[in-house]
Amino acid sequence: FNTSNTSVVAIMTSKSKSRGTNFGISLGIPFVSQSFNRGKLYRTTHTDVLADGTKVSSQSGIFMKNLNTRFFDYSRDLNYGVSYTQTRYKNGTQSKSNQNANIVWSYSNTDTSAWRLQDAINELVRVTGMKQQFFVKVPTQQRQLGYTEVKMNMKVYPKAIKMLRQLGQKTRRLKALDKIGMGYLKAYFKHAAQKFNPAEYEIDNLLGLCKNSLANLDDNSFGDEALDRCKSMTSQQTYHALGKMQKALYRLGKAKNAKQNIKAFVSFGEAMITNAFTFQTGFSLLKGRGIDVTYTIKGEKLKNYDLTTSWGARIQ
Repeated sequence: FNTSNTSVVAIMTSKSKSRGTNFGISLGIPFVSQSFNRGKLYRTTHTDVLADGTKVSSQSGIFMKNLNTRFFDYSRDLNYGVSYTQTRYKNGTQSKSNQNANIVWSYSNTDTSAWRLQDAINELVRVTGMKQQFFVKVPTQQRQLGYTEVKMNMKVYPKAIKMLRQLGQKTRRLKALDKIGMGYLKAYFKHAAQKFNPAEYEIDNLLGLCKNSLANLDDNSFGDEALDRCKSMTSQQTYHALGKMQKALYRLGKAKNAKQNIKAFVSFGEAMITNAFTFQTGFSLLKGRGIDVTYTIKGEKLKNYDLTTSWGARIQ
């Protein structure tokens, strides 16, 4: 075996730069912990493919929110994310580019009970408002399901992002987002008032929006008081997030380069996944204009559930 002519040959070189912010908090003892992380990251990457001279330039933005729980060999993750990447390929005088944008919600658990998996699916319904499309009843015959995973991925195509950019250039239409989002909220609570059960502090499990606020009430608080409190809290959250969506779209409409474009879309997606009403507002803009939605449920002891579709949707 002759090694005199062997050598290491570089096939590409790559340089990257990242900048962002992250907030995290963690509590626990060895083998038992809970952590929360939230942050944004902007990254640029330049790659030279030495074999054919192709130059690849990529810019990407990410928003992420993660809640992780660990108990010895048990681990549970809940993730919200928004990403947008623009990539350009250049070889001599020829060049091409592509864009890839996603809004993602995911859950995984290494040792899942049937009720925990159901609770995760209910959380996705609560965040998106898409009960008809995403609600799945988990079988209870087998209480322990082992490893499970739930994922919703909305892929947003360039045509839809172009539409958002054009919307950001029209101030009058931007202001209409408040009317759309708060309209969804008013319709929900009008229906909720008819379904409210004060004996159980629950609103017919429509979206589970009021569970936390109702649980904090004392035994003497019933009826309209509980419902009004929940509506007030949710209204403030929704109105604030709709304002962030408007600002992000305005910046998207004014964007003069890829970096500004990416950061504005990521901020829009971050505000969009605040709750069901903001999600539905964003979805009402995007549906039919270039999006695909995939929804999967997987598990060791479950038959895989897969859904890929585009549709018009409303809060159930």
